[in-house]
Amino acid sequence: MNRSRKRIAFWAILFFTLILIARFFIFQPDRSEENIGKYREIEGGIKFEPKSDRIYNENTPVLPNGIGVNIHDINEDDIKQLSTLGVKLVRIDLSWHKVETSPGQYDFSQFDRFVELLDRYGMKPYFIFSYSNKLYEQDKSIQTQGGLSGFSQFVKTAAERYKDRGAIWEIWNEPNVDLHWSPQPGIDDYAALVNETAPIIKQADPTGTVSAPAALALTNETFAWLEKLFQKGVLEQIDAVSVHPYRKKAPESVINEYARLRELIKKYSNKELPVFSGEWGYSTTSMPADFAREKQAEYLVRMLAVNQMAEIPVSIWYGLRDNGTDPKVEVHNYGLLDSKGKQKPAYAAYKTFTGQLSGFHFKERINTGNDDDYVLVFEKEGRQVIVYWTTSKEHDYEIEANGNTGKLVSLTGESRNVPLNGKVKLKLKQSPSYIRIY
Repeated sequence: MNRSRKRIAFWAILFFTLILIARFFIFQPDRSEENIGKYREIEGGIKFEPKSDRIYNENTPVLPNGIGVNIHDINEDDIKQLSTLGVKLVRIDLSWHKVETSPGQYDFSQFDRFVELLDRYGMKPYFIFSYSNKLYEQDKSIQTQGGLSGFSQFVKTAAERYKDRGAIWEIWNEPNVDLHWSPQPGIDDYAALVNETAPIIKQADPTGTVSAPAALALTNETFAWLEKLFQKGVLEQIDAVSVHPYRKKAPESVINEYARLRELIKKYSNKELPVFSGEWGYSTTSMPADFAREKQAEYLVRMLAVNQMAEIPVSIWYGLRDNGTDPKVEVHNYGLLDSKGKQKPAYAAYKTFTGQLSGFHFKERINTGNDDDYVLVFEKEGRQVIVYWTTSKEHDYEIEANGNTGKLVSLTGESRNVPLNGKVKLKLKQSPSYIRIY
């Protein structure tokens, strides 16, 4: 009898073991190179080579969700402007030294006004917890236990005050550069700050998203800094990795850098952490003088569209207004508006992007046979809008267009109807255009 029971137990254990093995090998999603593509090492990093350019999944954001603008001043006219643009996120410094001017005493009045305006106009806050405070620290950083305790209490109070709005809470701004965190390198102290405060923010506002480190640029030096930071365990504490991919080059050059960053995240965490483009813009001083403002508008749309293609759920343009009046000073000339509030071409380009793609999600990039061509399909309930441009010389490309009527829309919103007849010829230029297919 004992032998019979042992035999039954043996076959039962073997049966269930085989089921578990089958479940692991058969029912796991196919993540092989043959199915999704592979990463290839290139000079200075890696390049992702997908099997197809179809990236859409059920988690792909619907536009204009995740699209935002950085501001510095709080006034209703600017908030109205942002609402008109179709902005959904407004990024601003929640400055510690402005709120706590004496130990333990907080004045949030200006930010109460900010949040009230966002609530009224249907937008969400993207708060930057910044920077140091002379009440606790002498340098532009958090290095002492007193400073860490004071900053932690500040973020706890703020997160509790503005909870339940789905806010993004960013811990510091560009701590990898001396301008915002000194002395450098401050990796150990900054990691301690994130590891201490991220759980506090999450507990105070369960609806919020905690992002860090808002690192400036995606250079080799920045990647080295990020790797040292990730080794300190910060990825386990945050909800998103934020970066500022500023560059003089065209926006499309960011694609391989995003792939490199995702590989670095995977090296130090098993979490599926999204990458945020938390601040990025182009100053007109970086453009050829004869058409600087037009080029800024082109790069803005190409940046927003490429971020959608690269599955970047948050894209913040810097910024709403020019910060000064000198046309030769780079930091003065990033705005959608000039310093007097006059609209630049980038303003109309931003409004056209959000207006044309409202309610749509990115579906796929059409392969034209030319790596310089970007023909991006956005879809909504069977309808399509295609955003298209090239980074090389102007040329035509014909696509299938199954619909009765098409509408061609320019970078800044001028439009005209075109017959489709099953196909339509697109003129690919460096300036993006749209075609709506009905």
